[in-house]
Amino acid sequence: MVKHAMFAAAAALAGAPAGAQEPAFAAALDQIEKAAPAPTQAEMAVAALETLRAIAAKESSCVPTGVTMDRAASASASRTIATLIGRKQIRNGWTAYGRPQGCPAPAATRFMVLRLADGTLIARMVNVGESLTAPDLMRDSSYVVAVAAAGAIRKAHPDCTGIEGLQMGATRVSRRSADLGPDFHGQRYRGSWEEVWAFSLCGHRAEVPVTFVTDGNGGAQWTADERRAKALD
Repeated sequence: MVKHAMFAAAAALAGAPAGAQEPAFAAALDQIEKAAPAPTQAEMAVAALETLRAIAAKESSCVPTGVTMDRAASASASRTIATLIGRKQIRNGWTAYGRPQGCPAPAATRFMVLRLADGTLIARMVNVGESLTAPDLMRDSSYVVAVAAAGAIRKAHPDCTGIEGLQMGATRVSRRSADLGPDFHGQRYRGSWEEVWAFSLCGHRAEVPVTFVTDGNGGAQWTADERRAKALD
Protein backbone atom coordinates (compact mmCIF):
# COMPACT_ATOMS: atom_id res chain seq x y z
CA MET A 1 0.00 0.00 0.00
CA VAL A 2 2.82 2.39 0.82
CA LYS A 3 4.56 1.75 -2.51
CA HIS A 4 1.31 2.18 -4.40
CA ALA A 5 0.73 5.55 -2.75
CA MET A 6 4.29 6.60 -3.47
CA PHE A 7 4.04 5.82 -7.20
CA ALA A 8 0.64 7.52 -7.40
CA ALA A 9 2.14 10.61 -5.80
CA ALA A 10 5.03 10.59 -8.25
CA ALA A 11 2.67 10.27 -11.19
CA ALA A 12 0.76 13.29 -9.96
CA LEU A 13 3.96 15.30 -9.67
CA ALA A 14 5.15 14.34 -13.15
CA GLY A 15 1.78 15.01 -14.74
CA ALA A 16 1.17 18.58 -13.63
CA PRO A 17 3.53 21.34 -12.52
CA ALA A 18 2.61 22.84 -9.17
CA GLY A 19 4.03 25.51 -6.96
CA ALA A 20 5.62 24.57 -3.68
CA GLN A 21 2.95 26.62 -1.94
CA GLU A 22 0.19 24.17 -2.96
CA PRO A 23 -0.70 21.74 -0.13
CA ALA A 24 -1.42 18.82 -2.49
CA PHE A 25 2.03 19.18 -4.05
CA ALA A 26 3.78 19.18 -0.68
CA ALA A 27 1.67 16.25 0.52
CA ALA A 28 2.63 14.16 -2.51
CA LEU A 29 6.31 14.83 -1.82
CA ASP A 30 5.86 13.90 1.83
CA GLN A 31 4.40 10.53 0.78
CA ILE A 32 7.44 9.82 -1.37
CA GLU A 33 9.88 10.81 1.38
CA LYS A 34 8.13 8.66 4.01
CA ALA A 35 8.02 5.62 1.73
CA ALA A 36 11.69 5.95 0.74
CA PRO A 37 13.64 7.93 3.36
CA ALA A 38 17.08 9.38 2.69
CA PRO A 39 20.06 7.00 2.79
CA THR A 40 22.73 7.33 5.46
CA GLN A 41 25.99 9.11 4.77
CA ALA A 42 27.82 5.79 5.10
CA GLU A 43 25.59 4.17 2.45
CA MET A 44 26.14 7.06 0.06
CA ALA A 45 29.90 6.99 0.63
CA VAL A 46 30.08 3.39 -0.61
CA ALA A 47 28.05 4.18 -3.75
CA ALA A 48 29.96 7.41 -4.46
CA LEU A 49 33.35 5.75 -4.06
CA GLU A 50 32.39 3.02 -6.53
CA THR A 51 31.50 5.67 -9.11
CA LEU A 52 34.64 7.73 -8.52
CA ARG A 53 36.85 4.67 -8.81
CA ALA A 54 35.20 3.76 -12.12
CA ILE A 55 35.83 7.29 -13.42
CA ALA A 56 39.46 7.18 -12.24
CA ALA A 57 40.00 3.86 -14.01
CA LYS A 58 38.55 5.24 -17.25
CA GLU A 59 40.60 8.44 -17.10
CA SER A 60 43.77 6.85 -15.62
CA SER A 61 43.64 9.42 -12.82
CA CYS A 62 44.14 9.30 -9.05
CA VAL A 63 41.98 6.63 -7.38
CA PRO A 64 40.24 7.92 -4.22
CA THR A 65 40.58 5.88 -1.06
CA GLY A 66 37.29 7.09 0.39
CA VAL A 67 34.58 9.74 0.25
CA THR A 68 33.27 11.92 3.06
CA MET A 69 29.61 12.60 2.33
CA ASP A 70 27.32 15.39 3.51
CA ARG A 71 23.70 14.64 4.33
CA ALA A 72 21.37 13.92 1.44
CA ALA A 73 19.00 16.61 0.17
CA SER A 74 15.68 15.54 -1.33
CA ALA A 75 15.36 15.89 -5.11
CA SER A 76 11.92 14.29 -5.44
CA ALA A 77 10.38 17.43 -6.97
CA SER A 78 12.72 17.26 -9.97
CA ARG A 79 11.27 16.23 -13.32
CA THR A 80 13.62 13.29 -13.81
CA ILE A 81 13.20 11.86 -10.32
CA ALA A 82 9.41 12.17 -10.36
CA THR A 83 9.27 10.50 -13.77
CA LEU A 84 11.51 7.60 -12.73
CA ILE A 85 9.46 7.03 -9.57
CA GLY A 86 6.26 7.11 -11.61
CA ARG A 87 7.73 4.44 -13.92
CA LYS A 88 8.69 2.34 -10.86
CA GLN A 89 12.35 2.43 -11.89
CA ILE A 90 13.47 4.05 -8.64
CA ARG A 91 12.01 4.58 -5.17
CA ASN A 92 13.42 8.05 -4.62
CA GLY A 93 16.33 10.35 -5.42
CA TRP A 94 18.54 12.90 -3.66
CA THR A 95 21.56 15.09 -4.18
CA ALA A 96 24.54 15.07 -1.83
CA TYR A 97 28.01 16.57 -1.76
CA GLY A 98 31.04 14.40 -1.14
CA ARG A 99 34.73 15.08 -0.70
CA PRO A 100 37.03 12.43 -2.20
CA GLN A 101 39.91 11.36 0.01
CA GLY A 102 43.39 10.13 -0.90
CA CYS A 103 43.97 12.36 -3.93
CA PRO A 104 45.57 15.82 -4.19
CA ALA A 105 43.31 18.81 -3.48
CA PRO A 106 40.03 16.93 -3.08
CA ALA A 107 37.13 19.06 -4.31
CA ALA A 108 33.53 18.96 -3.18
CA THR A 109 31.66 16.85 -5.71
CA ARG A 110 27.89 16.78 -6.12
CA PHE A 111 26.21 13.43 -6.69
CA MET A 112 22.74 12.36 -7.74
CA VAL A 113 21.89 9.46 -5.44
CA LEU A 114 19.16 7.02 -6.50
CA ARG A 115 17.43 4.23 -4.61
CA LEU A 116 16.54 1.74 -7.32
CA ALA A 117 13.32 -0.27 -7.29
CA ASP A 118 15.18 -3.33 -5.94
CA GLY A 119 16.65 -1.32 -3.06
CA THR A 120 20.13 -0.88 -4.58
CA LEU A 121 21.70 2.53 -3.98
CA ILE A 122 23.73 4.16 -6.76
CA ALA A 123 25.46 7.55 -6.97
CA ARG A 124 26.20 9.41 -10.19
CA MET A 125 28.50 12.41 -10.35
CA VAL A 126 26.80 15.67 -11.37
CA ASN A 127 29.47 18.36 -11.02
CA VAL A 128 32.53 19.47 -9.09
CA GLY A 129 32.10 22.59 -6.98
CA GLU A 130 29.18 24.54 -5.55
CA SER A 131 25.97 24.90 -7.57
CA LEU A 132 22.37 25.89 -6.90
CA THR A 133 21.28 24.52 -10.26
CA ALA A 134 19.16 21.37 -10.28
CA PRO A 135 20.86 18.49 -12.15
CA ASP A 136 18.06 18.49 -14.75
CA LEU A 137 18.63 22.16 -15.48
CA MET A 138 22.40 21.79 -15.51
CA ARG A 139 22.13 18.97 -18.03
CA ASP A 140 19.80 21.00 -20.26
CA SER A 141 22.00 24.10 -20.27
CA SER A 142 25.53 22.69 -20.15
CA TYR A 143 25.96 22.13 -23.91
CA VAL A 144 25.36 25.76 -24.82
CA VAL A 145 27.60 26.93 -21.98
CA ALA A 146 30.31 24.51 -23.11
CA VAL A 147 30.17 25.87 -26.66
CA ALA A 148 30.60 29.41 -25.31
CA ALA A 149 33.64 28.27 -23.30
CA ALA A 150 35.12 26.51 -26.32
CA GLY A 151 34.69 29.70 -28.35
CA ALA A 152 36.58 31.73 -25.76
CA ILE A 153 39.42 29.21 -25.74
CA ARG A 154 39.66 29.10 -29.52
CA LYS A 155 39.67 32.90 -29.69
CA ALA A 156 42.65 33.00 -27.32
CA HIS A 157 44.32 29.97 -28.92
CA PRO A 158 43.52 29.78 -32.66
CA ASP A 159 45.44 26.54 -32.99
CA CYS A 160 42.77 24.80 -30.88
CA THR A 161 40.15 23.38 -33.23
CA GLY A 162 37.10 21.15 -32.77
CA ILE A 163 35.52 20.26 -29.43
CA GLU A 164 36.92 16.76 -28.89
CA GLY A 165 38.11 16.44 -25.32
CA LEU A 166 35.98 19.33 -24.04
CA GLN A 167 35.40 18.75 -20.32
CA MET A 168 33.45 20.55 -17.63
CA GLY A 169 35.48 21.76 -14.68
CA ALA A 170 34.52 23.32 -11.37
CA THR A 171 31.42 25.44 -10.78
CA ARG A 172 30.87 28.23 -8.30
CA VAL A 173 27.98 30.48 -7.28
CA SER A 174 28.83 34.14 -7.98
CA ARG A 175 25.55 35.87 -7.08
CA ARG A 176 22.28 35.23 -5.25
CA SER A 177 19.29 37.56 -5.45
CA ALA A 178 17.91 38.90 -2.18
CA ASP A 179 14.60 37.10 -2.82
CA LEU A 180 16.09 33.71 -3.75
CA GLY A 181 13.80 31.03 -2.36
CA PRO A 182 14.96 27.96 -0.44
CA ASP A 183 15.63 24.60 -2.03
CA PHE A 184 12.34 22.67 -1.91
CA HIS A 185 12.95 19.00 -2.71
CA GLY A 186 15.49 19.95 -5.38
CA GLN A 187 13.70 22.94 -6.91
CA ARG A 188 13.52 26.69 -6.31
CA TYR A 189 10.40 28.77 -6.88
CA ARG A 190 11.47 32.39 -6.62
CA GLY A 191 14.48 34.60 -7.18
CA SER A 192 17.55 34.31 -9.35
CA TRP A 193 21.23 33.44 -9.14
CA GLU A 194 24.40 33.44 -11.22
CA GLU A 195 27.06 30.77 -11.47
CA VAL A 196 30.41 30.57 -13.22
CA TRP A 197 31.14 27.28 -14.98
CA ALA A 198 34.62 26.28 -16.10
CA PHE A 199 35.51 24.08 -19.07
CA SER A 200 38.80 22.82 -20.48
CA LEU A 201 39.83 22.16 -24.08
CA CYS A 202 43.23 21.67 -25.73
CA GLY A 203 44.92 21.98 -22.36
CA HIS A 204 43.39 25.42 -21.74
CA ARG A 205 40.55 26.58 -19.49
CA ALA A 206 37.71 29.09 -19.79
CA GLU A 207 34.91 30.33 -17.56
CA VAL A 208 31.38 31.32 -18.54
CA PRO A 209 28.85 33.18 -16.33
CA VAL A 210 25.36 31.62 -16.39
CA THR A 211 22.29 33.42 -15.02
CA PHE A 212 19.17 31.57 -13.80
CA VAL A 213 15.77 33.17 -13.15
CA THR A 214 13.10 30.98 -11.57
CA ASP A 215 9.73 30.63 -13.33
CA GLY A 216 7.55 29.95 -10.27
CA ASN A 217 6.92 26.32 -11.22
CA GLY A 218 10.24 24.78 -10.21
CA GLY A 219 12.03 25.53 -13.45
CA ALA A 220 14.17 28.48 -14.50
CA GLN A 221 15.09 30.51 -17.55
CA TRP A 222 18.84 30.63 -18.12
CA THR A 223 21.27 32.73 -20.10
CA ALA A 224 24.93 32.03 -20.83
CA ASP A 225 26.72 35.35 -21.34
CA GLU A 226 29.16 34.67 -24.18
CA ARG A 227 30.46 38.25 -24.03
CA ARG A 228 31.75 37.60 -20.51
CA ALA A 229 33.21 34.17 -21.30
CA LYS A 230 36.96 34.33 -20.84
CA ALA A 231 39.95 32.11 -21.34
CA LEU A 232 41.99 31.64 -18.17
CA ASP A 233 45.27 30.43 -19.65
